[in-house]
Amino acid sequence: MSADGILVVDKPRDQTSRSLTTAVARLFQEKRAGHLGTLDPLATGVLPILLGKATRLARFLEGHDKEYRAIVRLGQETTTWDAAGELVAESSLAGLAPEAVEEAVKSFRGEIEQVPPMHSALKRGGQPLYRLARKGEEVPRPARRVKIQELKVEKVELPEVVLRVVCSPGTYLRSLAHDLGERLGVGGHLAGLRRLRSGGFTLAQAAPGEALELETAARALIPLRECLPDFPVVAVTPEEERALCQGQAIPGWERELKPGGHYRLVREDLVAIGQAREREGRIWIFPRPVLADRAWQEGRSMLR
Repeated sequence: MSADGILVVDKPRDQTSRSLTTAVARLFQEKRAGHLGTLDPLATGVLPILLGKATRLARFLEGHDKEYRAIVRLGQETTTWDAAGELVAESSLAGLAPEAVEEAVKSFRGEIEQVPPMHSALKRGGQPLYRLARKGEEVPRPARRVKIQELKVEKVELPEVVLRVVCSPGTYLRSLAHDLGERLGVGGHLAGLRRLRSGGFTLAQAAPGEALELETAARALIPLRECLPDFPVVAVTPEEERALCQGQAIPGWERELKPGGHYRLVREDLVAIGQAREREGRIWIFPRPVLADRAWQEGRSMLR
């Protein structure tokens, strides 16, 4: 069965985000598939996978904050800043008090500068950094400004520290673990990571990624018209649906719409995502993008 919608999957450890996305696409026999927010192979948790027409909604779903539970192991540094790398340095934790850990964590809350790890997909000269790292090369990486909205110490059982993190997209938890170890003067790396939430998608919605079956996946699939719950629904007439499928704007002045706002334009299913704009003193709804199949829509209109 082909599918249009979003499947939230609980990604298993030791599987790449890409391979899981490919497996889900194959399960649904759907050629169009993509995921939101890559998880490292060692990480687990929420991975939203967009299928079919839902892939056209990606730009509305990107850029939201994410929530994690991270395990930092202090006293050990690795080549990759996580548990997948080789151990390069060890330090004693004698005399390190939990209170010192709590105090160090405070300095990472809010907007911070963060240097990405060498083992990352960021590119330099068109080449991913991780390929350079595998050759033993290390190149300067400019610091990036990220935002840590929430950072809470859930447990300190040295050498491990459990953190709950809510952060902006583009935040590297491996960098956070490495930098915390540096701040404490003992080194550290990311020993475990679980994504609890990605934007509005949570573990409560997630289908198990291990041994995923079609029946289970189909029940968990979020249908197209429910993929953007924050966008208000606007019901459209058959004539308006036909116009939208031709890329035309439809009148919005008799509806209570805010200029610049985005809306789900729905008839029997999601027809398009529309943006309200003011033109010549009136509000119009412009379809961006159209999701209804135009050939099917034209055929249906001829039958009525």
